Amino acid sequence: MAVQISDGAGTPHATNYSDLLAKLKTFLLANGWVSVAGTATEEYLKGTGSGSDNIFVGIQKFADAFNDNYAWILQGYTGYVGGAGFNNQPGAIPTNQPALPLWNNTIPYWFVASGRRFIVVAKVSTLYMSCYCGYIIPYAVPASQWPYALAIGGSTWFSISAAAPFRYSNADGRTSLYCIPLNEDGNVGQLLIRDPAGSWRRPLNISNNENTIYDYFDGAGVWPWTNRLQDQFNFAPSGWDEVEKTLDGNYTLQQAIIHEEVAARNIYGELDGVFHVGGRGQSAENIVVRAGVNHLVIQNIFRTTKQSYAAIKLA
Repeated sequence: MAVQISDGAGTPHATNYSDLLAKLKTFLLANGWVSVAGTATEEYLKGTGSGSDNIFVGIQKFADAFNDNYAWILQGYTGYVGGAGFNNQPGAIPTNQPALPLWNNTIPYWFVASGRRFIVVAKVSTLYMSCYCGYIIPYAVPASQWPYALAIGGSTWFSISAAAPFRYSNADGRTSLYCIPLNEDGNVGQLLIRDPAGSWRRPLNISNNENTIYDYFDGAGVWPWTNRLQDQFNFAPSGWDEVEKTLDGNYTLQQAIIHEEVAARNIYGELDGVFHVGGRGQSAENIVVRAGVNHLVIQNIFRTTKQSYAAIKLA
C-alpha cells in the first residue's frame, strides 16, 4: 500500500485536472502499476496485483473550456489492443462510463494505491470528488469463482445524451460518490462492477431521484448506505443513518459491501479501503484512527447530511 497527500508545500497540489493525472501516473508507476500506452489525452494502466495479475484501467481527459467542464472519464478492461480506442478495448464498459468531475484550477489531492486498485480523492473548490479503479475484495475464491473482480467508480458519469460528463458543480443525483451510487437519468450511476459472468453491473442506492430509497432488501447497492430502512408508520429513516460515536468518543467504521438483493441474491465483496462512517458531528478531512492507521473522512460531494460521509484508509 502507498499514499501520497498534497500539502501545497513539500508535495504541491495539482495545478489543474491535467496535472492531477500526470501526478497520479507518476505515483502509480512507483507503486505496482505499469503504463501500457498513453497519448496526450489518454492513459492505459495495468495493475500487477500479486505479481501475476493483469488489471487494466483507462483514464481519458475531458475538456470543454466553453462550458468550464473538465473531468476524467474512467474505463475498465480485460486487456489492451493497440489502436482499438478508449471505449473499444476488450471488456470495456459500453456506455455511460463513470467519470471524475474536476476543474482547470488548483486541486488538493489524496492518492492511495496497491497493485490491485487505486483511489483518488480530489478537492474541487469546497467539493470532494473521488474515484476507485481496480479490484474489490471479493467474497469468492478469486482463481476459480471470480478471477476478475474489477470495479470502476467515479463521482458522476459520461452522459451519452449530453456528450459530456456532468460538471463538478452539478447538485443532484448525477454527482455522488461511487460508494453511494445515485442517478436521476434512468439506469445509470457512478459505480460499475464486472460480475463473475463477465457482465458490467451498476449497483444503485437511489433510483430516479434523491427521494426514492433503495433499502437493503431492494435492488443492488453498497451497504451500509443502502440500509436506510423506513419506519412503517412515519417513514422516518433509521438504521445506519442514526449511528452514534462509540463510548470512547470515536467513530465506527463499516466495510463498504457491494450487494444485490434481486433474483441473483449476491453479496459481491468489499470496496478495498473504503468505509462507512457516521455523520453526527462529522466534517470532511477529519481523521479517524483505527489500529494505528489514519482514515480520511470525505463528504458525498456537496452533501453534509449524517448519511453522507465515507472514510478512506490511508495505507
